[in-house]
Amino acid sequence: MRAAFEVLKGAISPRSAKSKYQVNKDSLCYYKRRLVADGVAATIAAATPAAPAPGSAPTTAEDEKENAAKTDEWDAYCKAYVRAGELVKEGVSKREAAKRASTEFKVNISPTTALRAAERPGQVPSKPGRQLILSELIEHRLEMLCLVLLRRLTSSSSSRAICAAAFVAMLMPVLAQK
Repeated sequence: MRAAFEVLKGAISPRSAKSKYQVNKDSLCYYKRRLVADGVAATIAAATPAAPAPGSAPTTAEDEKENAAKTDEWDAYCKAYVRAGELVKEGVSKREAAKRASTEFKVNISPTTALRAAERPGQVPSKPGRQLILSELIEHRLEMLCLVLLRRLTSSSSSRAICAAAFVAMLMPVLAQK
């Protein structure tokens, strides 16, 4: 959430936000859409003119190259997963199957993954989404509260406001990691 807020504010580029806040592209896009839908982006734009950091905006070609590399890596992992499962089904030990599949496709497959792949022969692995600890409504309200508090408290100079802003700033990365 904090990464998306910073990107919408124009303080950093999406690429820098992903690296600084350790979030993936999907999470960043999701939270940017939520902030825009909730009107936070309009509030940011009205309060301060958004000026992107000079020279930090990634080009479309760079984004496409990054996406292609991730897709290729996932495809190789899926192929290695299926191959490891096949090898275990053929009677090769799980360690040896994982080692062969990893070498063949140049990705890391663990022995337990090879064993799990053998239980579902020919099927690619699934990518489950993150499980929410809080309900979606509570999570949404808490995030909005943090953003509003951060916005209001950073404009104040009292010691209480500074402490509260520090607390909110510490809470935002925790929410973004979920």
